[in-house]
Amino acid sequence: VLIVHNYYSNDHDPAHVHVHSDGQRETRVGPMGRPLDANDRALTAKEAGVFKTHRFQIRKAIRDIQKWMKNQPGDPPHRRGRKR
Repeated sequence: VLIVHNYYSNDHDPAHVHVHSDGQRETRVGPMGRPLDANDRALTAKEAGVFKTHRFQIRKAIRDIQKWMKNQPGDPPHRRGRKR
């Protein structure tokens, strides 16, 4: 099981991590380990166990991503293209 966080200038809210596991397609989860949307699958039991074991480090990484995204110039990614 590999849990990865990415920092991209064009990434989108909400902050999340990518979970990779043998025999499973990648999924994206938020700080509580829940899928981001209907296109993301739930964690397997093994993935959930790894997430739970490392949840404090994962949540810190997600908080750091949220802070980084908040400090990017211009509108936050989730607001781009919306009328105000």
